[in-house]
Amino acid sequence: RVPRFLPRERQVSWRRLIAAGLTAAGIVLGAGFATELWRFGSTDDATASRVEADVQADFSAMSEGLARVASSVASNPTAATSLDAGENGQRALFDLLRDVRLGRGGTTDVAITIYDSQGLARAWAGRPSALPPGRISGASDFFVTPSPLGLRLVYVQPILASRARRAGSVAAE
Repeated sequence: RVPRFLPRERQVSWRRLIAAGLTAAGIVLGAGFATELWRFGSTDDATASRVEADVQADFSAMSEGLARVASSVASNPTAATSLDAGENGQRALFDLLRDVRLGRGGTTDVAITIYDSQGLARAWAGRPSALPPGRISGASDFFVTPSPLGLRLVYVQPILASRARRAGSVAAE
């Protein structure tokens, strides 16, 4: 006789164990298939359309974010006055870029650089890449440039001082 405080040994049929395992595998397989259909669609064309829409939405959000950051720097009066002040205004430029990055919720995925009218970098935040000089002095523009970190999407916008004189440029990447 087995004492009452010890658990009773329970016998499990091997057939029940296999049936339970196959049922669990079937549920997981069905859930995976349903998730794939929901996420990607039922045909290759549906999948391609969904991926294309996702990429376009991501690219639009990225482009709008870069334009917003560059515009906030270029429209800030501190940028033009600090560029005109030369080396004396450099600290104010770094402070401006810090404030702009913190204003975006502390994100570190955007690099910002302020260039003077000669194309020299005067202040930066993040990990900017070296940009072609012809791109810095041009009009507002989006372009892609290679860097050691891979391809970078860049938006350049002029910083205008009084009487629409170009004081420099800001690049957000």
